[in-house]
Amino acid sequence: PKMLPMIESASPIEPEYIYNHRHGRHNRLLWRVSWRVEEGKYVPMTFVIDTGAPKMLYLSKKAMDVLESYKGQEVDAEGNARVSDKVIKWDEDLCQQWVTLYGRKCAVERTPSCHEPANIIGLKLIMRLGMSVSDSQPFFSFQPPRSMLHA
Repeated sequence: PKMLPMIESASPIEPEYIYNHRHGRHNRLLWRVSWRVEEGKYVPMTFVIDTGAPKMLYLSKKAMDVLESYKGQEVDAEGNARVSDKVIKWDEDLCQQWVTLYGRKCAVERTPSCHEPANIIGLKLIMRLGMSVSDSQPFFSFQPPRSMLHA
């Protein structure tokens, strides 16, 4: 699949669940989905669903640069959304970058250079998102359904 630009829009894209088969080379599951970066602002991204990835979430340099340009949202203990200082945050104690996804912290790493420019969702986040796999369209889904990534 070709790389599409990360262009902000006022509404999320319809998520795409892609099974990419390259005979003799690889089978990949790709998820194209919008990330709600601020209220009324969405950025579409494509993620490789990788059960072998040891970390939760890897973002390409381009994705990191885009997300770092937004303030973001946080959800408090009562479920109320509020504007935060940024989408990607830094935990000084753990020396770790993180984002809030669906009300929970999610560790973020830069995509290793050998895998750039991919964005990768690793097994721990796959399990948290409730992914299931099937042998027919759409090949994978999430329970509960995930129409976008957001705080």
